[in-house]
Amino acid sequence: MQYIEIPAAAHISAAPGPGEQWRITAAQARQSFQVQIVWQALHPNDRDYTVFLHLWDAQGRKVGQQDQQPTNGQYPIGIQGNNEWITNTVSLPLRQPLLAGLYPLTGGMYLLETMDRLTSIDAQGQRFKNDTLKLGKLEVIP
Repeated sequence: MQYIEIPAAAHISAAPGPGEQWRITAAQARQSFQVQIVWQALHPNDRDYTVFLHLWDAQGRKVGQQDQQPTNGQYPIGIQGNNEWITNTVSLPLRQPLLAGLYPLTGGMYLLETMDRLTSIDAQGQRFKNDTLKLGKLEVIP
């Protein structure tokens, strides 16, 4: 079984760390925003996984989504080295302009051929629900 393990140092660059919050203005929240994710390849992997990011509103509706190969396919997971840190910038398109408020951002990886998600565990070995990581919250301010 393949795993995503989130080391304590993993983070979104726009925020201090996992589960933290960052802000954009309502004027910026019209079409898309950039998210930079960083992870560590703890073990060699022979499969090329797709990264997914989902942005949710307060009612649990998906308001933004992006699925893509890491680094736009330029450096697939299958060739990443052991203990290598990977930085991936993703443009997250929004389905509609966002109103002021907090929007949870979640993500993970899956194998495109089967749609099976990569098992995701935290540093204590606990599995994340639906193998989906809680990456932080986006605050849209007026």
